[in-house]
Amino acid sequence: MSLINSRVQTLVQVPLSLIAQYQNGPFVDKNEKIVPQPKPGQVPVWMAVSIRPDESFHAEMGSPGRHRNPGLIVIELFSKIGSGTAAADDIADSIKTALRSTAEDGIIYQTVTVLPGGVPEDGAWFVTPVLIPYFYDD
Repeated sequence: MSLINSRVQTLVQVPLSLIAQYQNGPFVDKNEKIVPQPKPGQVPVWMAVSIRPDESFHAEMGSPGRHRNPGLIVIELFSKIGSGTAAADDIADSIKTALRSTAEDGIIYQTVTVLPGGVPEDGAWFVTPVLIPYFYDD
């Protein structure tokens, strides 16, 4: 998972100077320093990144064989209610460009999908979800 977090940090978080939260951990800035959780009005857009591995399966039989390990990277872009979604939409487009159908260190990133956003129950942030399926073989 650290390779995937590193890729997201290198291609998305650092160039766009976003505050991020990885795997429900502490919030970090682009220099990996822990920062307080963004509050409404403090940061225009921040992102939460989670990696959801799925069940591996035999992709190739024989000796030694090959296992495929699929999963899903979920990047949620949070923008303050009332500030518009243009900044989050631009960031989502940047994520699509950076991670679309690429491969690095044996990890294949597939088609990036940006879903229609919405407002969670707390009502403070508008959330734009970005989904990136991936897989690697071992």
